[in-house]
Amino acid sequence: MTSAWNPSETDDVIDQLAGIQPGSHLDAVRRHRLQARAQAQQSYLALLAPRAPLSSQWPLNERLAVAAFVAALHQQPQVQRFYRDALATQASLALGKAIDGEAAQGLARGPYGQ
Repeated sequence: MTSAWNPSETDDVIDQLAGIQPGSHLDAVRRHRLQARAQAQQSYLALLAPRAPLSSQWPLNERLAVAAFVAALHQQPQVQRFYRDALATQASLALGKAIDGEAAQGLARGPYGQ
């Protein structure tokens, strides 16, 4: 697997982040839905690994920051690391540290409003 910020056309980010091994039961299930699998990968590529030039007013480093923050809130360290590594190539280390701090403050267990 190539990096989060430089994926190849054959990489599958869901397989990588979920730890789905080739030939496993989950791999077989996902391969029965080839169009859904391809569209999920293309969505990732379009949002978080776009090819230059980026034609959006939402900068890539901010997209990666949101992805890292959400992964941290969901307490998914492997996914957070995946997006933080990508973010490190796009922004300063200070942004990554700020995300970690905000996510740590935002951690909570539900249900809320009781």
